[in-house]
Amino acid sequence: MSSLRETRRITLQRNVKTSHSLASWRSAWHLVAAVSIGFAALWVMPIPLPVNAQNGAGTLLQAVRSHPQLTTLSKLLSSPSFARIAQVLNANGARTLLAPSDAAFAALPSFDPNNVRMVSAQLLYHILPVRMSIEQMRGRSHSFVPTLLNDPAAVNLGSGKSQVVQLQSRGDAVVVIFGMPHNSTWEATLTQPNIPATNGLLHVIDKVLLIPRGAQDAARIGGLSELIPNLQRAGLLEIAENTPGLTIFAPTNEAFAAFHRLQATNPALSRDQSSIMRGHLVSQLLYSPQIRDGQVLQTLRAGRPLTVHRTGSGASGEMTVNGVRVTTRDVLLKNGVVYIVSDVLGMERDGK
Repeated sequence: MSSLRETRRITLQRNVKTSHSLASWRSAWHLVAAVSIGFAALWVMPIPLPVNAQNGAGTLLQAVRSHPQLTTLSKLLSSPSFARIAQVLNANGARTLLAPSDAAFAALPSFDPNNVRMVSAQLLYHILPVRMSIEQMRGRSHSFVPTLLNDPAAVNLGSGKSQVVQLQSRGDAVVVIFGMPHNSTWEATLTQPNIPATNGLLHVIDKVLLIPRGAQDAARIGGLSELIPNLQRAGLLEIAENTPGLTIFAPTNEAFAAFHRLQATNPALSRDQSSIMRGHLVSQLLYSPQIRDGQVLQTLRAGRPLTVHRTGSGASGEMTVNGVRVTTRDVLLKNGVVYIVSDVLGMERDGK
């Protein structure tokens, strides 16, 4: 009998051990399964990381150096001559770099890196002091954004103002205008936007931004060959070139031709040419978004203001000055802005 009880005790112990082992194995299986499911969940839905961490971004300077299409810009920024620009792109803050591609530099007719001051100014013209994505640029189409360029050798807008670029949205594309709108020579397109950096955003562009020059250059690029001779005859060329923060209403060549025909039959117009041309100059910097419908502008011609009427806003709608149509607006100058108009202004009381 005692032998039978001993056999049952051993069998019971074995069953208990087996149950414990099974329970332990099941617990371990559940732990492995839980961990496996956890890893699977992490694989399907990765933990969100900051944008810069996801892209391994460094500073704007590091973004330039690591980009395969920005080797020319990278070499410039590696030069001790442009260490100050490199420091700006490496510093804390929130900026936007409009970075010309290697192809953009190669397309320049001439480029002299030994002219350190002017190249430095040109590089600063590619840096915006705010962080702007392409989506934000689309939302601010036809706006004027200041750059870091305020060297008086390159910009003369008055009161220490920085030179600007104009942003325009064209469908999904964004163009940066640095001269005359709707002229491919003076527009750059964002080709690779929204490259992140710890201190801003980099956009690769397809042209090097050229710094706006004076009235004579604006006349050349705008096909206004008659503007400069007429300013010279009126003794106003130096004023047009050097007055800070100037707005110029520039008649087309056809408008000047018609004006000269009138001068041939009306000698008073010839005697009054200087006064008439003064009526095209406003000693106030006015980009088109700043001009209101019905706004009266005081010109350098005393007692002969200009009245602006417009429909729409930004670059949309019509704009007239004293009833004369504005054909092109916002041509950027070193010292201001030009509006091209279809007729000579201010002759309403001069026998026209």
